[in-house]
Amino acid sequence: MRSYMEKAGYVECDDKAYPGASQLYTHHGKDWIKRTNSLFKTFIAQTLRGIVSLGGVEGMSTDEEAEEFIRVFHDELNSHKIHYLMVRAWGRRPGAS
Repeated sequence: MRSYMEKAGYVECDDKAYPGASQLYTHHGKDWIKRTNSLFKTFIAQTLRGIVSLGGVEGMSTDEEAEEFIRVFHDELNSHKIHYLMVRAWGRRPGAS
């Protein structure tokens, strides 16, 4: 992501990675899978609703279709473990303070 921002002309770019499994090795490790799945469900639901609010995509262009995808995703996720890496990137447009 950082390289895309630099190619777009942003300056003072940086990024940081947040591995989802990092909590596993802390005092929160006991509830890690349950909490990670809950966070991921929320992230996916917000993402799908955002796609629809921007006009949708083929097969998911209405709120009803998004809610059906969300329901199916939630049902299927209950029996799986999620591992992810979230990367946050930032930069400044030249001339902006």
